[in-house]
Amino acid sequence: MDVPTGTDQHDQPPIYKTSKQVQAWFLGRSRDLWKKKYAELKVESKRLRQQVADVCRSRADWRGKAEAALQEAQELRAQLTQLQARLVVPPEGSQKNV
Repeated sequence: MDVPTGTDQHDQPPIYKTSKQVQAWFLGRSRDLWKKKYAELKVESKRLRQQVADVCRSRADWRGKAEAALQEAQELRAQLTQLQARLVVPPEGSQKNV
């Protein structure tokens, strides 16, 4: 316990053998790679957002077309039942003798 403070190996700053220029080059390269990766991810994110918007728009268009076709089919069925009701065979007593 009589050991003076600051003599421990962990307390001393490490001695680097790499020159500051080399360290700066590595840090610059790391920063450039990070920026490049971020830019690529940003482009990919934008592409995916645009694709989602296109799919949503297309889905809405197809939904509108499907609903219009369903509405038309219902109207045609209603017309068909009206026309079939008009074609009711008249009673046998009202037929004309030829």
